[in-house]
Amino acid sequence: MVCEQKVKRAGDCRREAARLFYFNRLRQRRAPLVASAEYRKPSPPQPQGRPPTPRETNRGEAHQGLAMLESLVVSAFSADTRLGTFLRSIASKETAAWDVVPGKLGVFPCAPPVFSTPAKTNRPARRAPWRVRMRTVEQQLTGMIIAVLCFQVLGRPKTAPASCKMGNARTPLQRRAVASVGAQVRAFVRDTAAIKIDGGSGRKAESILTFLDSLAERELNSIYSSVEKPSLGKDERVRRIVPERLDLPEKAGAFVDAAEYMPPQMAAAFRDPSVLEKVSPPKPPRARMHCENFIGLLERYDDIEMLDFELAGLLPADQVAGQFPFEKSEDVDRLISNRRPRNSQEEPLGASGQLFPHGSLFCEKQLLPSRKWRGSGDDLENMYHEFRVTRKRALTNQFGPAVPFKSVAHLKAARRLEAAIGPIHSDTLVRGLQTTLPMGDLNATCFAEVSHMNLLRKHGACDLADLASYRQPPPRGDLWEMLMVDDHVVLQDVPRRAEGARFADDDILDRSDEAYASEHLKPKESKRFRRETTFTAI
Repeated sequence: MVCEQKVKRAGDCRREAARLFYFNRLRQRRAPLVASAEYRKPSPPQPQGRPPTPRETNRGEAHQGLAMLESLVVSAFSADTRLGTFLRSIASKETAAWDVVPGKLGVFPCAPPVFSTPAKTNRPARRAPWRVRMRTVEQQLTGMIIAVLCFQVLGRPKTAPASCKMGNARTPLQRRAVASVGAQVRAFVRDTAAIKIDGGSGRKAESILTFLDSLAERELNSIYSSVEKPSLGKDERVRRIVPERLDLPEKAGAFVDAAEYMPPQMAAAFRDPSVLEKVSPPKPPRARMHCENFIGLLERYDDIEMLDFELAGLLPADQVAGQFPFEKSEDVDRLISNRRPRNSQEEPLGASGQLFPHGSLFCEKQLLPSRKWRGSGDDLENMYHEFRVTRKRALTNQFGPAVPFKSVAHLKAARRLEAAIGPIHSDTLVRGLQTTLPMGDLNATCFAEVSHMNLLRKHGACDLADLASYRQPPPRGDLWEMLMVDDHVVLQDVPRRAEGARFADDDILDRSDEAYASEHLKPKESKRFRRETTFTAI
């Protein structure tokens, strides 16, 4: 009996030693992610049968979620990026040479509440009680969220202005906003702090931590990196625009008066973008453009009538948009405008967010066993390029480098400019203007969604009672319609054996075709489907 007890005790000791060895090695290998909760020498094992005291269970690695939040704060503040520099500057004496009146842009810019920076709390945090650590993280995350929002609103500057310095005075509206953010952060931290990532996950714990570490580093670097990337080959550094590959209509701007199908305030903003200008706009960000043959690109735009010119000296030089291609297929690219410089000067309309559908809406439909749901859909071809914009709006769509007039004098757009203002010297710099709605305009989806909806409504389709939107209750009838910018989907609840019978969706489809034909809009034949029970849409 004594021999058996000795053998059992020796086996327990070996298992305990193996367990300590495995977890010691695991803690050392995940150290880069949980630097704020470094491995500490384990306390002596408790006598068998005695559970650890509550104080011991709240120490060390028992709260991996809290350690991850601490590591997140440290990584954000220590990152060698524009955001990291901005975050460090809100608590330093360094101040930007410019400033913005607090709350001039609404709630922002707003001074973050006072919190301890990671440089001051990183070392003591390892020995601090769990509740103190959690409270510190709550304050740091609240301040960091407010600072990041200011960073975005101000145009991503490297240094914070005086109005964003930590602990400065705030307006009543800003105090309510900070309190609301703080309440949400507290609930988030308390839920996350109690998570044990490696609880019951065995060998997967290390891979989870490694994945989260690499994901955080990759996202921060890709979004906010100011460090120069390693030099790559010319073709690998950036995709250049090849004019012959662009997917453009044969003739652009067929939808001549889209404002006719918009509410009065939106129509005024569409015709004159100055209506949307911010009272105190931030400094515009830069936009780049890379093209193999820029004059050839201008010639292609001129051929399809989506080009105008203006003297470069009469346009704001810091609001020039860029353009870039997005691969649509092996041989075709979609043209995207990087209109961020001008977008930063305008207010968003937000109308499309109230009308857009979502795939989850299909789950709201309940069918009887004897019924089925069939769908039909259209996708308008090159819809943004079909929107003809006014001269005032075209002046906000300047793109690319300024070129001498002699380089483009043979184009129709250049001759129109010369006819309007008189003779132009051959060396005078002019800049191209896009006369259609750019795919990249801050409010392009609002203009397209609302005008598309009202065009259909004018011809008897897209009744609001049948329109399914994510932010509204689902339609109660057998007919549903969904509208997503250039996509129109019609769904009908029909009997399973209804071949050859005509229902309400057939009438809606006929009216839609009439509506599109009235404004010279063309649904893409390859994406059109009719009365299908299995389909892909939106």
